[in-house]
Amino acid sequence: ALRKEQEAQLLSAARQIEHLQARIDEAEGESAQKAKEHESNHSELEEIRRQLLDKDKELLLAKEKCAKATAEAVELRRDMEGAHVAARSTATMEKEATLAQLREEMESELKLLLKQKDDQLKGLEAKVSNGDKLRREQTKELERERAEAA
Repeated sequence: ALRKEQEAQLLSAARQIEHLQARIDEAEGESAQKAKEHESNHSELEEIRRQLLDKDKELLLAKEKCAKATAEAVELRRDMEGAHVAARSTATMEKEATLAQLREEMESELKLLLKQKDDQLKGLEAKVSNGDKLRREQTKELERERAEAA
């Protein structure tokens, strides 16, 4: 009876061992599956890290390009303002030169008109002088004729 009890205990222990071995095998399978999932997740995480680094590099390049473009825009704005000032200055000088030339032309025309008027005035003065001389001569002639007639 002791033997049967021991055999029953051994049989029960063997069943427990089988059950535990099955549970160990199941746990090892789950552990292997989790290790594969972990490895897969780790690979995905590494890929995401690599992509993040690439995006960081792209962002840095974009920021550098933006800074360069901003500096170029500032330089172009300065150049444009300088060109605008130079164009305004040139336009002012050209306007002043045109006005000076126009003033000279007007003064020249005025001098010519004044000379023509002076010439006309001298011509009229000569005519008046000749008319006065003729009148005096005629007055003398008339007085002589009156004196002879009297």
